[in-house]
This record gives sequence, structure tokens and C-alpha cells, in this order.
Amino acid sequence: QKAIEIHRAGRQLDYAQALGELGSTYFLQGDADRGLPAWQEALRIAGDAGLASEAVLWARNLAGAYAQRGDWDAAERYN
Repeated sequence: QKAIEIHRAGRQLDYAQALGELGSTYFLQGDADRGLPAWQEALRIAGDAGLASEAVLWARNLAGAYAQRGDWDAAERYN
């Protein structure tokens, strides 16, 4: 979370990556409830900044996470 605070006012790419990695860490620890919002925010920032490859990465992670939970409608939104 410290990386997020550092990058918040900096380059949007760094900020999106820090959020996305935080989401991945939470998800890998089995805490999807905390990981999903971080990925959603990373996706929003990447999309707003025109960072298409970053947006695709976080959307793919979101789709996979929702599919793993059996939330097929949410998975479809991000796929």
C-alpha cells in the first residue's frame, strides 16, 4: 500500500501497476474481496490514461477472478 501512496501523484502507469499488483497479492492470499477493488481501480486508471495493454491485463485478471467465484455475469463484463 505504501507503493500506491508514492505513485498516486506520479505517472498513471506506475499508479495503475501498483494498484494491480496489490490486487494480485490480495487475490493470491485468498482475499478476493480486497483484491477485486484494487484491480477495478487499476483498470479504471489505465483506461482513463489510455494505457490499453495495462487495461487489458487488469480486465483479464478481473474476468478470471469472477469466473473462479462462479459470477459469470461479472466475468463476462470484463472479458
